[in-house]
Amino acid sequence: MKEIVQAVLGTEVLSFFESLNLLQAFERGEFACHKCGDVITAENFRAVTRHHGGLKFSCDKNECLSSLAALEP
Repeated sequence: MKEIVQAVLGTEVLSFFESLNLLQAFERGEFACHKCGDVITAENFRAVTRHHGGLKFSCDKNECLSSLAALEP
């Protein structure tokens, strides 16, 4: 199956979460980095991927981003 990769610039983070119908949850701080557990914010958000039917988020720490890239879909 072909996966679409979308780049999101810092100024577009809120629009990105809105496009997923997740803006309110994002604004309430309901998403955490899959590795370190930091709350995902507009300032530290770096990546999201599908994983076992859900979404996994990564903050801007290199080790967290690398860990996310290594996850199986």
